Amino acid sequence: MRKLTVIIALLAAIVASTGDFSAVTAAEKKAGLKAGYVDLELVLRNYDPYIEARSELEEMNEQFQEKMEKKKEEIEELRSNLQQSDMLGQRSKQKLQQELMQKGQEFQIEARSGQRRLEAKQEELLGPVRDVVQVAVGDVAAERDLDIVHRYDIENATVLWVSEELEISQQVIDKLEENQQSEE
Repeated sequence: MRKLTVIIALLAAIVASTGDFSAVTAAEKKAGLKAGYVDLELVLRNYDPYIEARSELEEMNEQFQEKMEKKKEEIEELRSNLQQSDMLGQRSKQKLQQELMQKGQEFQIEARSGQRRLEAKQEELLGPVRDVVQVAVGDVAAERDLDIVHRYDIENATVLWVSEELEISQQVIDKLEENQQSEE
């Protein structure tokens, strides 16, 4: 789930700006630049392909977590059996120790493999979404004759205030819907 959050954050950063927004805006005004901003969280929450991809990723992640939890329980059971093995012979204890070590190694291998599969699936599903959103942002920016588009992010706000007339989030949502309807 943590990886999913990271990917979502990376997706949200596709049009990220760096530095202090107010300083950039002042420089833009001096240079005569036209700016806009996009709330990517709002855009993504309203974009069906993203919602579907995220749902599929969450389901895949839940299945992976359940599988790993079962393996962890098996390891814990073996560990418990080993701790209670006072009455077993040395050979039986060694066998349990080897089995425990093997299960532990298998768990680590499966965990890494599963994470790689999740990451690959995230890129497979969210990569095209990221590309489509970026094109829509570019289209709206071109339609509005904007020179620069900033990412608006309330969680990591460097923007303390911005005029609502600069927001293009709804236009990006509309553009995504328009593009989606023209593909159907």
